Amino acid sequence: MGLSCQGITVQVALWRFGLRVLRDYEDDLLLADRMPSEASPDHRAMLTLLMGAGENLLAKLEGSQPELGPLREQVRAGVERLRQRYAMWYMPMSEERASELMNEVFGVQS
Repeated sequence: MGLSCQGITVQVALWRFGLRVLRDYEDDLLLADRMPSEASPDHRAMLTLLMGAGENLLAKLEGSQPELGPLREQVRAGVERLRQRYAMWYMPMSEERASELMNEVFGVQS
């Protein structure tokens, strides 16, 4: 089955719109002084849905036309950012890593 450049470009554009909606939702939560991980299942569901959709797009883009290479890399980077956000909001962090981050970001030794 051939993959049309136009069809996959539209799918990526819709996925990127979803990323923007997620970012706006996170901003709204933070402005309301709520952490996304405390908000409701909505944030986690939206995040995992977009990760899965991005992985699906990557599968479609693998081995596609060379001209889609930059698009594939953009999607790959977006999926990686979603993974990092998921880890930030929902994965436990060791005391050692928390201490490292406090030192890196704020120069605080704990």
